[in-house]
Amino acid sequence: MLPRYQKLIKNSTLFAVSNFGSKVMIFLLMPVYTRTLTTSEMGIADAVYAACTVILHIVSFTISEATMRFSKMEDVEEEKVLVSSLMVWSVSAVIMVFISFALKDYQAVIACDEGHINVHETGSIEGTGHKVLTHPHVNGKVTIEMIQNILDSHGDEHMVQPKMVYISQTTELGTYYTTKELEDLYQFTQANDLYLFLDGARLGSALVQSDAPSMYDIAKNTDAFYIGGTKMGALFGEALVIMNEQLKKDFRYQLKHKGAMLAKGRLLGIQFYTLLKGNLYEEIGAYENKMAQIIRKAFMDKGFSLYETSNTNQIFVDLPIDTVRSIEEHYLVTHIKKINSNMERIRIVTSWATSQKEAENFAQMILSL
Repeated sequence: MLPRYQKLIKNSTLFAVSNFGSKVMIFLLMPVYTRTLTTSEMGIADAVYAACTVILHIVSFTISEATMRFSKMEDVEEEKVLVSSLMVWSVSAVIMVFISFALKDYQAVIACDEGHINVHETGSIEGTGHKVLTHPHVNGKVTIEMIQNILDSHGDEHMVQPKMVYISQTTELGTYYTTKELEDLYQFTQANDLYLFLDGARLGSALVQSDAPSMYDIAKNTDAFYIGGTKMGALFGEALVIMNEQLKKDFRYQLKHKGAMLAKGRLLGIQFYTLLKGNLYEEIGAYENKMAQIIRKAFMDKGFSLYETSNTNQIFVDLPIDTVRSIEEHYLVTHIKKINSNMERIRIVTSWATSQKEAENFAQMILSL
């Protein structure tokens, strides 16, 4: 028998067994269903199953079948069909996967003390064997002086070797790097053989600032960055962009090895195709910043002290604990820090889903306290 027919029979058998197996399971479980459920409940279960089947095809766009078909067409580039699987499905995953891929076992990443990887990743970076070297922030940012101080204190092989600088745009405190600041950081990291990795979870909120770097500027002045999706209106997903050629090779293996390669990866691509079409991504950023400004102004008019004032969608404010409790009767807030027995710092974040009416109601409540 010709090899191609042998391969056809083998593959056909595998597909048949997998499809037939699921049907056999349904048949074998039927006595259990009929013994447990009433006739009416069986009818409801069947209706739900039928509805789920229809919804599944709508939600998934029948991606698996489409990928199998189009990736083998002669006039279609296979890489274009499968490229969306390079996108990563969560903020935590994209940060952990890339940093652990870029660094050798004895290397470390530099961040400020408020950096996301230092305070909000449950030790995931350290869990991969890489130390996070921190220094007190300056307006939520990493500075050249900060990096130099860390380099000076890690001078030989008896310590971890600093190799990457991690920054966020916007920062964890709602501030952002200007174009000049990013360019200076990149020049410094290049001169000192360091990678510069930019976390873009809230990138849209920064892109609309007049003195902030554009997407093009970021691509020119980083070794890698990611375009945030989850915090910018997507159901899930982050788009990692690797600019340094040395860091591109075999990254897909790392993605799979760390469990971050989504089987229905094209669903990520569809979302980013929509978000980055026209100016939608920037419009979302501008809108959430505008909603935050309505609330921020109310706090300022009421005389409350803001921590690290910014123009983006995060608000940090120091309030009497009784005032915090009054706010929590109507809204959810993030508790950042207890300042003393009477004062507490909280964070409030707006998004694409924050209606102007809700922001105005929030502001009115603040003014009435």
